[in-house]
Amino acid sequence: MKIYMITIVMMGFMLFTTNIFAQQLIDDTKTIKVLVFENIDKGKTKLISQGARIKYKLHSDPKKVYKGTLEDIKDGVMIVDNQEIRFEDCLMIGGRVSSQETLIGGVSAGVGFTSLVLGAALLGTPAFGISLLAGGTVAVVAGIILITKIKRFRTDRGWDVHSGKIEYSAVK
Repeated sequence: MKIYMITIVMMGFMLFTTNIFAQQLIDDTKTIKVLVFENIDKGKTKLISQGARIKYKLHSDPKKVYKGTLEDIKDGVMIVDNQEIRFEDCLMIGGRVSSQETLIGGVSAGVGFTSLVLGAALLGTPAFGISLLAGGTVAVVAGIILITKIKRFRTDRGWDVHSGKIEYSAVK
């Protein structure tokens, strides 16, 4: 009988004291500056975020490829390694873009690595083990290529570049 009374008291306490356990939420909104590339003819939009490694060519010297870290993005200007480069001066801008190819590359590399491990474990059955090793090797190489691929955006071929921001909150 005493256990029932203790249980009822505890349940009643937990029922009527719900606001004791509440937490004060803070505004945890993050803002990321991005380069926005749009191709209206193809209907595509791609993004390169601040802090990424990029390559670019200028109209004044189209043979030379400049490399650097995208430090800041302002209206009409990107700052790469403490140098301001205007968007209209750029012939080409390239960098890693997050897309479905990156996701597919990650999955492919993971499946390939698993196939390599499983193929090594099944070398007792040579036909199956060797085929898993070969397939796993191909999947890992294809995945790494897809993950590390650099996308190039040429302004003379329909790509328009401008600055943008992404705001997100992990709380909401």
